[in-house]
Amino acid sequence: METIRSLFEKEGEVADCYMPEDCVTDQPRGFAFVTMPAEDAKGAMKKLQRQDVDGRTLRIEESMPRRDTSRGGGG
Repeated sequence: METIRSLFEKEGEVADCYMPEDCVTDQPRGFAFVTMPAEDAKGAMKKLQRQDVDGRTLRIEESMPRRDTSRGGGG
């Protein structure tokens, strides 16, 4: 996780970096969430997209709010 954080910190202020782990193996699941100001994030996405890190190619996507998939109703 420190590798990802340090890469993004070169492009701006990183407020948070979270890399989920598999609950059974405690190994990283292969993705991370990096929180930073919008303007810094745009630059980081542009510069770091498809960069090789530890033998893996970064694929950076902007996080979008989850859609409400509840169907409501009931009763």
